[in-house]
Amino acid sequence: MKVLIGCLEICGLINVLKDGIIKNNYTTTTVNSSQNKFYNFKYDFNPYELSYHLSIFKFTRKRTIHRIVNTIINRIPFVKKKLVEKLFIKKNDIFIFIWGGETLLPDNKDLELIKKHNKKIIQLFLGDDVRHPASFTKEFGYFLPPPYNYEKNVTNLKSLLSRIEKFEKFADIIYTAPGAASLLLRPYHHIHIPIELTRYSYIKKGNGSLNIVHIPSNSEIKGTSIIINVVQQLSKENFKFNFQLIENVPNEKIPDILSNADILIDELYLNGPGVLSIEAMASGCVVLTKHLDNYRDKWAPPIISVNKDNLYCKLKDIIRDDKKRNSIRADARKFVLKHNSHIKVSKMMLSNITENNTDPDYTPSFRIKNQSFLMELGI
Repeated sequence: MKVLIGCLEICGLINVLKDGIIKNNYTTTTVNSSQNKFYNFKYDFNPYELSYHLSIFKFTRKRTIHRIVNTIINRIPFVKKKLVEKLFIKKNDIFIFIWGGETLLPDNKDLELIKKHNKKIIQLFLGDDVRHPASFTKEFGYFLPPPYNYEKNVTNLKSLLSRIEKFEKFADIIYTAPGAASLLLRPYHHIHIPIELTRYSYIKKGNGSLNIVHIPSNSEIKGTSIIINVVQQLSKENFKFNFQLIENVPNEKIPDILSNADILIDELYLNGPGVLSIEAMASGCVVLTKHLDNYRDKWAPPIISVNKDNLYCKLKDIIRDDKKRNSIRADARKFVLKHNSHIKVSKMMLSNITENNTDPDYTPSFRIKNQSFLMELGI
């Protein structure tokens, strides 16, 4: 069977899933609409540059010609639809879409077309593609940091609901996590973040200097200023450690950075552990990150859950306690071996879709229980 993976590269997931799927004896097609600055991967297709895959233009290297042809293709919906059907839908059996809203056609019009061809759809919602700030705050009881615009609630909510309803209508299985799922109606599977474990060396840390790292992709969202203030306060109190703030580093350098670290402080607001935290757990780091403890009966990663109010106390505690650090890092490595191998995650996704195993992990209820709240926002 053939699997298409696209259409937006988030945290390297397109290529990680590609490798895992190939190792499960499937063939793949990768589609990416925008290069991620942290990853230097190549993809089979860009959905906005289809001229390079048409026989009449395939061997023409003049960029001007391709730019003109692609402009025409992208502006004529009928032409784009026919090409997407020919190049992708007829040639693949399973479609894995990463990030809500990014599929093969504008406004996700390919979803219905895929189902008309009796093909399968797996949808991965990863966070801000479906997260609505006011709904998040209503459900979990705290505000997200300033980059989240609470003033645009009505416009964003209408757009998000429209997007979610399309995927809930056409996707065979949805994967996401509770921190992003406030607006969902359909039951969904827990998304276990896939990583290529062979990239990460699990090193038993010694009793030498303690190395703490913070590697934000977005300093405001991650709570970097608060993290730095806490670290500086502990340093003034004569706690001994080395601290590194590392920004704008390509992912290929992350394994080496983590192999030399004892503690990763990841983020203070959004539900983790995310990709970086999983990479750190695989590398023998103790991870401090925000975790929604409401769901620990279903998902209990061995990390230290922190927020802006308790980071100081929890970081101080783990700096002092060698035995606790060693216990957590050993448990964390076992956890990712069990849940996050990209080969295992790919196999699970493909088995669920081919064997029609749609027994979900979560049944969302926020949207049903809070109709009056959503109506107040103009819906």
